[in-house]
Amino acid sequence: MIVDFNDFIGEIRIPNLFAELGTEDAVNLAIQEEFQIFIDKYEPIYMLQFFGDEETITNLYNYYKLPDEEKTDEVKNELLKSLKSIIPNFIAFYWFRNETIQNTGIGAVIPQGQNSKRINNVDRCVFIWNEMVEKSRLLYREYWNVSDKRETYSGGSGFFPYEDIFNKINSFGI
Repeated sequence: MIVDFNDFIGEIRIPNLFAELGTEDAVNLAIQEEFQIFIDKYEPIYMLQFFGDEETITNLYNYYKLPDEEKTDEVKNELLKSLKSIIPNFIAFYWFRNETIQNTGIGAVIPQGQNSKRINNVDRCVFIWNEMVEKSRLLYREYWNVSDKRETYSGGSGFFPYEDIFNKINSFGI
């Protein structure tokens, strides 16, 4: 995987992913294990939507696994750097969406502490997703050398492919 826990910073920081300095907490380890499942599931989905073919993805993963001194292709290095800043948004969106509602023995519930203030995670998810879309569009234009700045989708005729990662969302689901 290209993404690791340290890539989730700022707005996409995952609460309790790390224990406080000098401690080890079972809760943090459990969150890390569960979050790694999200990374393993959603990074390949993003890669497939962006590149469209397994061979390119496999070549890029093989290049990423090389020792740093053997990574001499500047184009691939820049591509990997960009992907490390984009894919965490994609994964964080699904994590926060999943954390909004939890399944229990009595059905799906919204976790709410007795003395806490309830907030809406939708706005955060919309922001995280749309930031990922903007970065994906920019990288797509650079990677495939597309100079057209229109935001239309025509599936392979010079604009963005019709994939989720190129489509913005809003809080109304439209």
